[in-house]
Amino acid sequence: MEKILVAQIIAHYIADFYLLPKSIWKGKRNNIIRSWHIYVHTLIVFFTSAVLTPAYDFILYAALIATSHYVIDSLLEYSEHLLLAYRMKQNNSTENENKERCKFSEFFFSDQLLHMLSIYIFVRLYCANGGSTPVYFNTLSLRIMLIVCCIIFCLKPTSIYIKNYLRGLRLTSPKEESSITMESGVGLDRAGREIGYIERTVTLLLVLLGQYTAIGFILTAKSVLRYANIQFKKTEYVLTGTLFSFGIAIIVGILLEEGVWEYIIHYISI
Repeated sequence: MEKILVAQIIAHYIADFYLLPKSIWKGKRNNIIRSWHIYVHTLIVFFTSAVLTPAYDFILYAALIATSHYVIDSLLEYSEHLLLAYRMKQNNSTENENKERCKFSEFFFSDQLLHMLSIYIFVRLYCANGGSTPVYFNTLSLRIMLIVCCIIFCLKPTSIYIKNYLRGLRLTSPKEESSITMESGVGLDRAGREIGYIERTVTLLLVLLGQYTAIGFILTAKSVLRYANIQFKKTEYVLTGTLFSFGIAIIVGILLEEGVWEYIIHYISI
């Protein structure tokens, strides 16, 4: 069960973060079940789940995971719309104004928690009913799968987790006074995300190698470069985001190196 559970967690991160374009995310967020976007996303969840656990008897459970994903997304998006409508009525403001001002980060974290819970329930049911284990799992150790899972988590998912957490703290991202873009055409915001991906991946690998001094050097170098640029405003956002970015990568790496993740997966799989 351990390897199947880790594979399905990886499938969730891939489907819910890497294979979720902004257009589909906005479509299902704004129109919920009336939009085709949420059904496309549900199909992506199903296929990703089925591909990462390629067993004929798992197809039904992949469909159940995708269906639960659809139900959870629909209910939470509908609840968010109700709360938005309530705040509109209380503040006598327009919908567009509230969409910009109301950032319901608690719904995002509830969504992720419920998805993980549903994955655990259906994987456990699959294994309890004598489900087969895919052959390719025999060539991979649980530790290797956990390392892959942690790297995938430290890239885009962690970036979005940090962004939603900062929204919960009512911190907004610093805006550039001009619309200057880099020569390559990549915006400054995207460049910042890419830097975050690299720093977390490097930090995680350095933790696994026990090179904590190098992590301190990277953090210091980034801080000097960041705060030397006087064009950036809201330094509390930058500082908080940087500390969370490094902190999450370090904690994930330490728990992986000490075997805590393996113990947790083994314990909940008993």
